[in-house]
Amino acid sequence: ISDRHEFSLDEQIRSVIILLQYNWEKKNLDLDIDLEEVRFSGDESLLYQVWVNLISNAIRYTDSGGKIRISLVNGEAITVSVSDNGKGMTREETEKVFRRFYKADKSRSSEGTGLGLAIAKKIAELHGGDITVSSCVGQGTTFTVIFPKIECE
Repeated sequence: ISDRHEFSLDEQIRSVIILLQYNWEKKNLDLDIDLEEVRFSGDESLLYQVWVNLISNAIRYTDSGGKIRISLVNGEAITVSVSDNGKGMTREETEKVFRRFYKADKSRSSEGTGLGLAIAKKIAELHGGDITVSSCVGQGTTFTVIFPKIECE
Protein backbone atom coordinates (compact mmCIF):
# COMPACT_ATOMS: atom_id res chain seq x y z
CA ILE A 1 0.00 0.00 0.00
CA SER A 2 1.58 3.23 -1.13
CA ASP A 3 -0.47 5.72 0.91
CA ARG A 4 0.10 4.27 4.39
CA HIS A 5 0.13 6.58 7.40
CA GLU A 6 -1.01 6.53 11.02
CA PHE A 7 -4.49 7.76 11.91
CA SER A 8 -7.23 7.29 14.51
CA LEU A 9 -9.28 4.25 13.50
CA ASP A 10 -11.99 4.94 16.09
CA GLU A 11 -12.45 8.52 14.82
CA GLN A 12 -12.64 7.24 11.25
CA ILE A 13 -15.40 4.79 12.15
CA ARG A 14 -17.27 7.53 14.07
CA SER A 15 -17.12 9.76 10.98
CA VAL A 16 -18.71 6.98 8.87
CA ILE A 17 -21.47 6.54 11.47
CA ILE A 18 -22.14 10.30 11.26
CA LEU A 19 -22.03 10.19 7.44
CA LEU A 20 -24.73 7.49 7.47
CA GLN A 21 -26.78 9.06 10.29
CA TYR A 22 -29.70 10.01 8.03
CA ASN A 23 -30.00 6.38 6.84
CA TRP A 24 -30.10 4.79 10.31
CA GLU A 25 -32.28 7.51 11.83
CA LYS A 26 -34.77 7.19 8.97
CA LYS A 27 -35.21 3.50 9.90
CA ASN A 28 -35.27 4.30 13.65
CA LEU A 29 -32.37 1.92 14.28
CA ASP A 30 -30.76 1.63 17.68
CA LEU A 31 -26.97 1.91 17.39
CA ASP A 32 -24.79 0.43 20.11
CA ILE A 33 -21.32 1.88 19.57
CA ASP A 34 -18.31 0.75 21.61
CA LEU A 35 -15.05 2.00 20.12
CA GLU A 36 -11.72 1.79 21.92
CA GLU A 37 -9.08 4.34 20.94
CA VAL A 38 -6.86 2.84 18.25
CA ARG A 39 -4.03 4.34 16.23
CA PHE A 40 -3.62 2.43 12.97
CA SER A 41 -1.16 2.60 10.11
CA GLY A 42 -2.81 2.07 6.75
CA ASP A 43 -4.44 3.65 3.72
CA GLU A 44 -7.08 5.86 5.31
CA SER A 45 -9.23 6.32 2.21
CA LEU A 46 -9.29 2.60 1.37
CA LEU A 47 -10.23 1.63 4.94
CA TYR A 48 -12.95 4.30 4.97
CA GLN A 49 -14.61 2.39 2.12
CA VAL A 50 -14.61 -0.80 4.22
CA TRP A 51 -16.52 0.85 7.08
CA VAL A 52 -18.97 2.58 4.71
CA ASN A 53 -19.69 -0.76 3.07
CA LEU A 54 -20.13 -2.80 6.25
CA ILE A 55 -22.21 -0.21 8.11
CA SER A 56 -24.34 0.61 5.04
CA ASN A 57 -25.10 -3.08 4.57
CA ALA A 58 -26.05 -3.45 8.24
CA ILE A 59 -28.45 -0.51 7.89
CA ARG A 60 -29.85 -1.82 4.59
CA TYR A 61 -30.58 -5.33 5.90
CA THR A 62 -31.94 -4.38 9.34
CA ASP A 63 -35.66 -3.81 9.66
CA SER A 64 -37.01 -0.53 11.02
CA GLY A 65 -36.63 -0.37 14.78
CA GLY A 66 -33.80 -2.91 14.71
CA LYS A 67 -30.40 -2.77 16.34
CA ILE A 68 -26.84 -2.46 15.04
CA ARG A 69 -23.74 -2.91 17.19
CA ILE A 70 -20.38 -1.51 16.10
CA SER A 71 -17.31 -2.30 18.18
CA LEU A 72 -13.58 -1.69 17.95
CA VAL A 73 -11.35 -3.65 20.32
CA ASN A 74 -7.61 -3.22 20.70
CA GLY A 75 -6.59 -6.60 22.12
CA GLU A 76 -4.38 -9.40 20.80
CA ALA A 77 -5.40 -8.06 17.40
CA ILE A 78 -7.35 -5.00 16.30
CA THR A 79 -10.93 -6.19 15.82
CA VAL A 80 -13.85 -4.28 14.30
CA SER A 81 -17.28 -5.94 14.43
CA VAL A 82 -20.48 -4.75 12.76
CA SER A 83 -23.52 -6.75 13.91
CA ASP A 84 -27.18 -6.40 13.07
CA ASN A 85 -30.36 -8.16 14.09
CA GLY A 86 -31.64 -8.24 10.51
CA LYS A 87 -32.92 -11.20 8.53
CA GLY A 88 -29.56 -12.98 8.41
CA MET A 89 -28.17 -15.30 5.76
CA THR A 90 -28.04 -19.02 5.15
CA ARG A 91 -24.72 -20.90 5.35
CA GLU A 92 -24.70 -21.08 1.54
CA GLU A 93 -25.10 -17.28 1.32
CA THR A 94 -22.32 -16.61 3.85
CA GLU A 95 -19.97 -18.86 1.86
CA LYS A 96 -20.57 -16.77 -1.28
CA VAL A 97 -20.96 -13.27 0.17
CA PHE A 98 -17.36 -12.17 -0.56
CA ARG A 99 -17.50 -13.27 -4.22
CA ARG A 100 -17.55 -10.52 -6.79
CA PHE A 101 -21.04 -9.71 -8.12
CA TYR A 102 -22.75 -12.00 -5.58
CA LYS A 103 -25.94 -10.67 -4.01
CA ALA A 104 -27.58 -12.68 -1.25
CA ASP A 105 -30.90 -10.85 -1.63
CA LYS A 106 -32.00 -11.29 -5.25
CA SER A 107 -35.20 -9.32 -4.60
CA ARG A 108 -33.12 -6.16 -4.16
CA SER A 109 -31.42 -6.40 -7.55
CA SER A 110 -31.45 -2.63 -8.00
CA GLU A 111 -29.38 -2.07 -4.85
CA GLY A 112 -25.63 -2.33 -5.25
CA THR A 113 -23.34 -4.13 -7.64
CA GLY A 114 -22.38 -7.08 -5.47
CA LEU A 115 -18.80 -5.77 -5.38
CA GLY A 116 -18.70 -4.01 -2.02
CA LEU A 117 -17.86 -6.97 0.21
CA ALA A 118 -15.37 -8.43 -2.28
CA ILE A 119 -13.59 -5.06 -2.38
CA ALA A 120 -13.76 -4.66 1.42
CA LYS A 121 -12.19 -8.10 1.89
CA LYS A 122 -9.40 -7.27 -0.57
CA ILE A 123 -8.69 -3.97 1.26
CA ALA A 124 -8.51 -5.81 4.61
CA GLU A 125 -6.11 -8.36 3.08
CA LEU A 126 -3.93 -5.57 1.67
CA HIS A 127 -3.58 -4.37 5.28
CA GLY A 128 -2.57 -7.85 6.48
CA GLY A 129 -6.04 -8.55 7.85
CA ASP A 130 -9.21 -10.39 6.95
CA ILE A 131 -13.00 -10.10 7.10
CA THR A 132 -15.20 -12.95 8.25
CA VAL A 133 -18.97 -13.30 8.47
CA SER A 134 -21.25 -15.22 10.79
CA SER A 135 -25.00 -15.23 10.38
CA CYS A 136 -28.19 -16.98 11.46
CA VAL A 137 -31.38 -16.71 9.43
CA GLY A 138 -33.89 -14.61 11.35
CA GLN A 139 -31.31 -13.50 13.93
CA GLY A 140 -28.84 -11.28 12.11
CA THR A 141 -25.32 -11.06 10.79
CA THR A 142 -21.90 -10.08 12.12
CA PHE A 143 -19.00 -9.01 9.95
CA THR A 144 -15.65 -9.03 11.75
CA VAL A 145 -12.50 -7.32 10.47
CA ILE A 146 -9.28 -8.43 12.14
CA PHE A 147 -5.89 -6.75 11.76
CA PRO A 148 -2.92 -8.40 13.45
CA LYS A 149 -0.84 -6.10 15.62
CA ILE A 150 2.59 -5.40 14.22
CA GLU A 151 5.17 -5.69 16.96
CA CYS A 152 8.34 -3.64 16.55
CA GLU A 153 11.68 -4.82 17.94
